[in-house]
Amino acid sequence: MEIFKIKINYIKLFSLLLLVVLLGCAAQGPPSGGPKDTTGPKLVSVSPSPGTLNFPVDGKIVMEFSESIAPRSAENSLIVRPSLPEPAVVNVRRNKIVVNFNGKLKDNTTYIVSFGRSIRDYRKNPVSGNVQTAFSTGQNFSRARISGTVFNVGSGKIATIMAWEKDKFLPDSLTYREPDYITTADSEGDFVLNHLAKGTYYLLANAAGQSVKNISSRNKIGLANQMPIPINSDSSHVRYIHFNLMDYNFLERFALQSVQTKERYINCKFSQSVSQENWSELDINFNFAESIIKAWRHDQDPALVSILVDSLPQDTASTIQFANLFSQQGEKILPEKGRMEFAYKPTQDSLAPFLQNSTPASGEGRVKPSDSIQLNFSEPIYNVTPDSDFTLIQVPDSIFIDFRIEFVDDNSLRIIPDTLLPQQSRFILQCRSHEWQDYFQNNYRDSIFTINFQTQDPRKFGYMAGELQLGDQLQYSNIVLKATRIENPYTDYTRADSTGNFRFDQLLPGEYQVSIFHDTNNNGEYDPGSLYPVQAAEDYISFPDKIEIRARWETAGIILR
Repeated sequence: MEIFKIKINYIKLFSLLLLVVLLGCAAQGPPSGGPKDTTGPKLVSVSPSPGTLNFPVDGKIVMEFSESIAPRSAENSLIVRPSLPEPAVVNVRRNKIVVNFNGKLKDNTTYIVSFGRSIRDYRKNPVSGNVQTAFSTGQNFSRARISGTVFNVGSGKIATIMAWEKDKFLPDSLTYREPDYITTADSEGDFVLNHLAKGTYYLLANAAGQSVKNISSRNKIGLANQMPIPINSDSSHVRYIHFNLMDYNFLERFALQSVQTKERYINCKFSQSVSQENWSELDINFNFAESIIKAWRHDQDPALVSILVDSLPQDTASTIQFANLFSQQGEKILPEKGRMEFAYKPTQDSLAPFLQNSTPASGEGRVKPSDSIQLNFSEPIYNVTPDSDFTLIQVPDSIFIDFRIEFVDDNSLRIIPDTLLPQQSRFILQCRSHEWQDYFQNNYRDSIFTINFQTQDPRKFGYMAGELQLGDQLQYSNIVLKATRIENPYTDYTRADSTGNFRFDQLLPGEYQVSIFHDTNNNGEYDPGSLYPVQAAEDYISFPDKIEIRARWETAGIILR
């Protein structure tokens, strides 16, 4: 019996030890209990060391971290540049990542192996910086680089910077062609594209991951402030490359998308908003001889252009073609993108014209004394007599304000006061519209309408003054500054003088951040660049410091460098 008991105890002990071993092997994650882990893994060592020469074409890279790595975070995020004919193999062994190239490397080439900021521990804490190493399969190792900053990445987002060589750069295929180099910015938005081969590059940044599949209008996108960027030697370093990420669509070609007719109106829908800046140069051609009476862009839908013609052939295929038409991004429409066939079926226009919107809107209470008034109608208006149909009055004293009128396009007019409007005052624009009609003699919807607004009260505003210190080679008079209130958004713009001094005169109380852009074409607006054709964005910098503004108080001595 004793021998039997001993055998039973031995079997139980062996089973218990086997269970402990199995559990130990399965438990790859962090131990439970203790303080919450909020720190991401840190790269401890890389073997062979970065900058290694004569790396074997069938070699491997071993990266060691400060803690265990979640395998999928590494297996799905490896990027090798220049790209390989077949993917490298990634294996995760607790706190080590092993990359096997399996003989796919080329001779005499500098390679970059990167995981970006995708590496995470089992608590999903990411690494703080870009995980990257580089080596050469030959005797030469490129240390050329491009560095800079990405602004307006967004909370919780990671900025990815991509570079394409000029001789390979094909804008039409950008959304599916992998870049030649790629990196990610750190938490402050700073980035470095390292170990670049000699060549000339175009750069794009986004906040949607490290794949070109994520480059779309759904995500913030930005073009570099300099392009193309030359790398002339293995030691070149191009600094101060900036990106301003924005929500806009410059990936879709500027094109005519549809044409619809109603009575003799031809409504043309475009893929992007149409610019009015070169409106006088617009050229519209038909395959019939009738002339154009009016043409205008809709202010509620800037991608819609309407044309009124003398007559249209009925039930016949007609062709319209646009030339010298520009998108708001500055892209000129191409002949094949601005041409479309359509057919006209007669319909009767019985809709009365009406005011689509105005600037300022009726009831607006923060109008600047220098502002003009713009009226945007649903279609061109006839029988308008500027001298008698409009009256601008300061109330309650009924002081008449002199003004002049200019037409923006065929459905919009602007009322420009002859002098600055008094501050903290109320105004009424009276419009007598009882004789107004559209081309088909439909009477205007109302016989009279008014727009009331109020100019700003200077006692509610604070002031900010300071100086730009950005170097002697910059023309400061081309720098536009933007102050943005952090909560309850409010913005104001000003321009620096030739010495870099600036002043904001109308800021509502609150905390502000200041950004600047280099207005190279002197149009007063930030131009984000274009892919068709490829054009760099205007230089943009956002300053992180918060500046408090109080009503009736000047915050002076601000230095921006």
